[in-house]
Amino acid sequence: MNKIKKYLFLIGLCIYFFGNSKEVIAKTPNVNTIIEDSIKRAKDIVTKTRRYHGKRQHRRWDNLNNKWIDPQWIDD
Repeated sequence: MNKIKKYLFLIGLCIYFFGNSKEVIAKTPNVNTIIEDSIKRAKDIVTKTRRYHGKRQHRRWDNLNNKWIDPQWIDD
């Protein structure tokens, strides 16, 4: 009778600790979320233009990170 109580107790502990596996499994990111995030990042890139010594130049600015994407101005 003691062995049966021990086994039932162990089974109860296993169910208690491993029964709710939803919190243990990591959620994988949704593909649509990844695509939407990349589109949002792409929309935050702006092309800036200027005239320098009579030449038209352009450079890309990242509004999300507030920094230049291109290291130098590019002649058109």
